[in-house]
This record gives sequence, structure tokens and C-alpha cells, in this order.
Amino acid sequence: MRKTAKDPGSYVPVSFGEPRASSPPADTVLINHVYQIKNGSDSLVIYSNMFKVDSVSGYAQLVKPPLGANER
Repeated sequence: MRKTAKDPGSYVPVSFGEPRASSPPADTVLINHVYQIKNGSDSLVIYSNMFKVDSVSGYAQLVKPPLGANER
């Protein structure tokens, strides 16, 4: 988050979920992360997103939900 955010100085971690084993490769885990950060309009927003974390390198990648998943 601190390396890729538009305003990394506004990033505030709120909570981390329990890591869950991911499908192969076996060295990755899924973890939910709640955080606050400024959006494109410079408003502070709280997000809750799932990340896939490589347990060897520590690199985390946002897991994008399927299209339409947030629609009701």
C-alpha cells in the first residue's frame, strides 16, 4: 500500500484477518485487510479488501472480485 497508493502518507492500517491457505501455489495465503486511505478525490475512505500474499517474498496483490460481485 505504501509503495503503490496515490497518497501513501495517508495509509492507516485498521485490521488484518486470519490468513487462509490459498489454492496452488502452496506458498500463498489470502488475508482480508481493512485500511483507511485517501481516494482520488482526497477524501479519507475505509476499504476492506482481500489480498493474496506470497509467504516467501512478502509481496501482496489485491484480489479483485468477479465483475458484478458488489452489485445488488
